[in-house]
Amino acid sequence: RVAITAGNAIRNYVEYETFEEAVSEGPKFLIPLRSIHTSPMGTTREIRLGKPDNNERRETGKSATKLPRTYVLEQENYIINLIDTPGIGDTGLKDKINMKAILSHLIGFKEIHAICILLKP
Repeated sequence: RVAITAGNAIRNYVEYETFEEAVSEGPKFLIPLRSIHTSPMGTTREIRLGKPDNNERRETGKSATKLPRTYVLEQENYIINLIDTPGIGDTGLKDKINMKAILSHLIGFKEIHAICILLKP
């Protein structure tokens, strides 16, 4: 979920000039989010944000992203290619398969200016 939240935060940061504008127009979601929240009284509620996407798993405890995907965020003076990838060191023991898919996806880019590695706290 950390990568999903970060990806969506970057999308909204690029989209809106002010926090007030974001609140007024509502958040935009690149990557759908599904979360289960439990109240102090013990009741649970499922929350879904964004459009359903077959590239995202909805299973608790598993990497959400199945295959690498590039989201293009265009602004007046620049383009950001935000690449969402499957987790590494995640559940499912698919690290070799995921790493091969990630490297195959990245080979299509002429330049990479930054890499963010998001870790669970």
